[in-house]
Amino acid sequence: MANCHRKDKLDLCRELLIAPIAGILPQPAECCQMRLESLTETPVRRCPDCGIGTMVRIAVLPHDRWPASPPDTS
Repeated sequence: MANCHRKDKLDLCRELLIAPIAGILPQPAECCQMRLESLTETPVRRCPDCGIGTMVRIAVLPHDRWPASPPDTS
């Protein structure tokens, strides 16, 4: 934005701001997992042990808080 080129650069900035951004920005991924796969180029649900199987969530376990006092083991 030097003074000698300011007018040309401001005109270019104004033209780019008016242009539709659909072709400039990438399309959003369908979900976070697909986006992560596209960025890392590795399957997200692949089994970390065998590398072949597909992992599927079947349940979410609740967070188990430790009691305020330790259990009596006597």
